Amino acid sequence: MTSPQTIPRRAPRGRVDKKHALRRGLMVVVGGFVVSQLAYAAIGIRFDATALHPRGPSEDLWQMLDTHLLTHDLVQSLWYLHSQPPLFNLYCGILLHLPLGVQQPVAAGCFWLLGLLLAGSTYLLLAELQVPPWAAATVSLVVVANPATILYENWLSWSYPAASLLTVGAYCCARFMKTRRTGWGVGCFTCFALVVLDDGTYQWVWLIAVMAALLFLMRPVWRQVFLVTAIPLLLVGGWYAKNAVIFGTATTSSWFGMNLASTTIARAPKAQLKKLVHEGRLSPIATEIPFAPVGVYDPLFVQTGNTGVRTLDSRLKSDGATNYNNLAYVAVSSQYLRADLAYIRTDPGAYVRNVALGAEVWLVPADQYPLPADNYAGDDARISGYEDFYDAAILWQAHSYSLNAAFLTATTGAAPSVGAYSYSTVVEYLLALLVAPFVIFRRRRSRSFAGTLVVLWLTVTYSFLATSLTSLGENMRFQFELGSLPLVLAVAVLASLLRSVQTTRRSNGQEKSSSEREGPRNCLTQLDQP
Repeated sequence: MTSPQTIPRRAPRGRVDKKHALRRGLMVVVGGFVVSQLAYAAIGIRFDATALHPRGPSEDLWQMLDTHLLTHDLVQSLWYLHSQPPLFNLYCGILLHLPLGVQQPVAAGCFWLLGLLLAGSTYLLLAELQVPPWAAATVSLVVVANPATILYENWLSWSYPAASLLTVGAYCCARFMKTRRTGWGVGCFTCFALVVLDDGTYQWVWLIAVMAALLFLMRPVWRQVFLVTAIPLLLVGGWYAKNAVIFGTATTSSWFGMNLASTTIARAPKAQLKKLVHEGRLSPIATEIPFAPVGVYDPLFVQTGNTGVRTLDSRLKSDGATNYNNLAYVAVSSQYLRADLAYIRTDPGAYVRNVALGAEVWLVPADQYPLPADNYAGDDARISGYEDFYDAAILWQAHSYSLNAAFLTATTGAAPSVGAYSYSTVVEYLLALLVAPFVIFRRRRSRSFAGTLVVLWLTVTYSFLATSLTSLGENMRFQFELGSLPLVLAVAVLASLLRSVQTTRRSNGQEKSSSEREGPRNCLTQLDQP
């Protein structure tokens, strides 16, 4: 007797077609990204790594440690870093240890890879959120073509890694919630932990909020959630503990008080500040400009000593720029923070107006933020015409925002004109911040879909509120650092609403058709009855 042959099961044709469509869309996005890179290279776009070898204060990045120390004393300098999270300076230190001729190509290659990850994860995240492949591919190509993406991708800073890591982490989060595979969870929290260690905007509060949301949404597997968060949280917690023990700070950046001053005392009239100081309601430091050289504060407000650590003792970097990692700024920023809070209590109305002003600046296209737009490679000049076209056609901006306007807003309070807003960004944030909770509630039974939207909403809301409440002038950069998350959230919300409308219409049509078929039968039945 012959044994019956086992016939292999085939996947349903619809499922196969869906997988093919997903792959084709991803190939379109990858192909579009590669073509865009070739086009940028053809018109002369170059990666600006000037900050690795600044020739003077004008080419120096405040957030970077002295490049001489990064080259010759990397480990000790990073250990005593308090002004910024460590990842960006670690990355720059590694680059500086490479041969001079390969530093810029390696840096450009790393950012090119981050761009590919940003494009691909945007597409895959949209697909996970049930956006059709053609729409997901279109949105991803819009992200790739954004002039802000071009400029930030070719400017050595911490902003582009943050944007990419947030998007990749969100995709890993969506996969973790859907598959409950440990690898995706580790990928999610590793990316998010790296964001905290890269960008001072994102603090432990946000990371714990995301973890708490996942613990609630994935209650049956809460032990697995704790498992995937353990090592990333230990890494982040270790850095916070180091800063708390050595410097007495509770954040990854000791500049918080000086940054907050941009929404409080830095915008206050001098006469008002002098009056409040005279009344004893503000510290005299309120009359000094934040981020002034150490000599402005020493010895009137702080007294500097000698710790034996150059990155803490030096007042100037080797290029002549101010060393904002000098130990004095820990105490100075703390004094500013007390003055900031006292001013908010004294004049809350002024603070609210400045917060609203920061929110307005947020709505201006990110390509018009001065630093990446005015880089030393001259990239902005090469795409200025394209910027105008994109900002008008895609971002719905009536006229461009002056590169100096962001700084003028911070110093003079001049709000962006109505025509400088990106009105597509306005619609995007209305959907992302206000409509998303409604969709989350309606789709709450779909745990992976609704849960992913919760994480996206938490992240976008945290960034928008935290930066608007604490900083004025750099809000366009903060907007970019969210990567594609606000756009992904808005598109997913819109797609879900459209799908609900179509489903309702289809069900109503079926009910109507059914009633029409049953109508004649009911009539005949009634005629047959006596």
